[in-house]
Amino acid sequence: MLQILPVEMEHTKTLAQVCTGIFAGLSAGRNSPHQAVQAVGLKALHASGVVLPDAIETYVPANHPAESSLLRTGDVLVAARGSLAKAALIEDSFATPLYATGNVTVLRHGPDLDPTYLWAFVSALCAEPGCPQFRRVSTGQLSMRVVDLQNLSLPMRSLDEQKELGIAARSLRHLMSVHERVLDQSGRVFTSFLRDRVLTQ
Repeated sequence: MLQILPVEMEHTKTLAQVCTGIFAGLSAGRNSPHQAVQAVGLKALHASGVVLPDAIETYVPANHPAESSLLRTGDVLVAARGSLAKAALIEDSFATPLYATGNVTVLRHGPDLDPTYLWAFVSALCAEPGCPQFRRVSTGQLSMRVVDLQNLSLPMRSLDEQKELGIAARSLRHLMSVHERVLDQSGRVFTSFLRDRVLTQ
């Protein structure tokens, strides 16, 4: 097992330096003549870091989508609403072409960056109390503007260390999801027991 050591500041790079692309999703066009597409919006980004297939929406873009804006395996999606910031990783390919909506920003990793590590890094910033890295001083509101994300400093580790941390983060996320499902199912069983056994004479 690798020994993961703290990274000194001189071993950091901005996301603009290590990502091949950082771009906003498609703008919506109410009266647009362009064909509707399938898109990932804020509702499809689950707090556990996955994209919810059932929440993918039909979306009419204002302009014809460029091929480069198609979501790919390994893309990291980030978005904020109110006081909530979320990040999700595209882990699997989809049967139909998929895009991001205008309120979602896409981070596309470069050759020196493991996508799961990139997702874990952004998720760590989203999990910080108050999300200070994403909060604009002038307004106090969360901001996921492309320029803000481009200037974020990422600790640069070896690819082996990045993968080690990424795998650990994904494993913990999976464990959390399993516990959430168990808790949800237990809650339904408990409610059913109270209703059917306690209240029923």
